[in-house]
Amino acid sequence: MKCLMPSAFIMVSCESDSADLFAAELKKMPNVEFAVRVSGVYEFFVKVNSETDAQLKKVVMEIRTNNWVRSSSTLMIVKNLSSPV
Repeated sequence: MKCLMPSAFIMVSCESDSADLFAAELKKMPNVEFAVRVSGVYEFFVKVNSETDAQLKKVVMEIRTNNWVRSSSTLMIVKNLSSPV
């Protein structure tokens, strides 16, 4: 049985004038699989992956404590429904 790589989605809100600076920071992070600008309450929707739960926690905290981040919400992936069980 294939193990699920520790992953999370992070919805990030930042000041609109710092969005480009935050995007540049995300591009430097090797654990960021993708990041997109979105409309609504949050400015970014980010997916991060890691090898271990501890590393995932570190990556999530690095994003959440970034100087440009005003608030965030993290969704830990517990099951991938698009791959065979």
